[in-house]
Amino acid sequence: MGRYEARHIFLALSIGIGVLSALSIAFIPQIVGTIVHHDTGIWKVFVPKSAHYMYGIGFFLITIAMLIIALMNVKKLSIVLAVGLTLVSMIPFYIGAQAYVVFSHDKISFSQLLSGDKYEYSWDELDAVHYYEPIEDRRGRFEFTFHDDNHFSLEDNLYFSDIINPLVLKLDSINLAITRVDEKDT
Repeated sequence: MGRYEARHIFLALSIGIGVLSALSIAFIPQIVGTIVHHDTGIWKVFVPKSAHYMYGIGFFLITIAMLIIALMNVKKLSIVLAVGLTLVSMIPFYIGAQAYVVFSHDKISFSQLLSGDKYEYSWDELDAVHYYEPIEDRRGRFEFTFHDDNHFSLEDNLYFSDIINPLVLKLDSINLAITRVDEKDT
């Protein structure tokens, strides 16, 4: 196999990785988050949208690595650059895997993107749950606030609808309710 053919293989790999990553970016972070953070008694693991962006950056770097090999005609320098970019691409994948929200029977755990802090609260430490109504092109969102004023938000989507019934039952058991907020009025 000559260099000409190898160049086309890496060009095809670059295009393939680019297309597959664009198609899979919606569900791969969720699958990885579920695998990494799953434990017994867990209702659901959520991965924030910002983590999806980090995975996108990682896939982009791998795509560029393959493209560099193809454009530089499979030279040693191109392979060194591609290996370097592939190694650098692991950083956004790792960072993206660290952001999560976990709901379980006895606690809520979360960590935000680019934060080394991991928070874990029992349901009794939850002070309020607000639902912000959708406005224009933005979806509704749930905001969870804890006794120490720490909080996080989750978009109201199909992933969240999986836990709405257990969530309402759990909130009833601790005498909390979801408060609806119309952001147009605030």
